[in-house]
Amino acid sequence: MILDDDGYVKLQLRNFHGIRLQHFVSGLEEESPDRAPMEGACVSTIEGYTEWVSISAPVISLGWDWIYDPMRVPSMLVRQSSLRTNVMLLDNDGIEVGPFKTSVLLEAVLDCFDWQETVLGAIENRYSMHQGSTQPAVHPAV
Repeated sequence: MILDDDGYVKLQLRNFHGIRLQHFVSGLEEESPDRAPMEGACVSTIEGYTEWVSISAPVISLGWDWIYDPMRVPSMLVRQSSLRTNVMLLDNDGIEVGPFKTSVLLEAVLDCFDWQETVLGAIENRYSMHQGSTQPAVHPAV
């Protein structure tokens, strides 16, 4: 794993699996004030963002947007955007696979990653009237 001059942390996917990620921050997106009110019943959405970082150096950062999907049973948070990251994956020959393929591969890993409970806890803690201190969650990158 190397930090290159272009700002990317470069590594192979197999090395990414051993990296431990720690929840850094999560928040809610503010609803647009110019959003037109709807008549009748409608399903409201809750949207937010989350950012996770590695506990090793150089620091790896992974961020994505999510939406609370009340239509799923059970209701859950669902990733809704492309990954934002400072990672560039390398193939077996050490050649960059490019930002698109890096994103697709890391999103596949992320979709197997149990992040929802940690993000819900962080949101509840951040936006509750009675904030308590909690230890940051640390997870393997699967």
